[in-house]
Amino acid sequence: MFPSCSKKVSINYHQNFYNSNSKSPSYYQKGIASWYGPNFHGKKCASGETYNMYAYTAAHKTLPFNTLVEVTNLYNNKKVIVRINDRGPFKKNRIIDLSYAAAKKINMLGPGTAPVVLKEIKAPTTKKYYYIQVGSFESKINAYRTYFSLKKMGFYHAEVNKVKVGNKQFWRVTSGIYHSRERAKNALSKIGARYPNAFIVAR
Repeated sequence: MFPSCSKKVSINYHQNFYNSNSKSPSYYQKGIASWYGPNFHGKKCASGETYNMYAYTAAHKTLPFNTLVEVTNLYNNKKVIVRINDRGPFKKNRIIDLSYAAAKKINMLGPGTAPVVLKEIKAPTTKKYYYIQVGSFESKINAYRTYFSLKKMGFYHAEVNKVKVGNKQFWRVTSGIYHSRERAKNALSKIGARYPNAFIVAR
């Protein structure tokens, strides 16, 4: 249980639901939300936008940028709609990082985290493409070791990109682009056998 909360909520981490036969938004996810604020305010998001802690935005690992998502706090049933414009969170069992304003809207600032349900409200109209994030390393040597390993496995479109998260610098190793989720999933099944923490990212 989280601080100052007395209601018990059962959480099945990384519980995702898709309905490919429906024309309506069909992405649902249940897990733990966190939030980020002053330390990142004014810095660049993964989308290239400047992070504004007072806007209703959020970071998600895989949903395409500009997806609108309804977030429901399962402790108090308060809801907020956010736009995905960043990547994260990267802590285990967390599914979304809310902006300061969004976290405040659902009374999540004090506890810092809360169990939530995500519901896609509107998908972006641009065509999606996918890639696989294999790892994010503080060591450039380890990043390139993974990169060359992927090349030997036959993933010739692997890349290493230098990124800055807060005050830290990371070397991010990816494979892609894949033009369908199915192709990305097929690649992940091979990459994941060696790198189990790899995951698909949609843009």
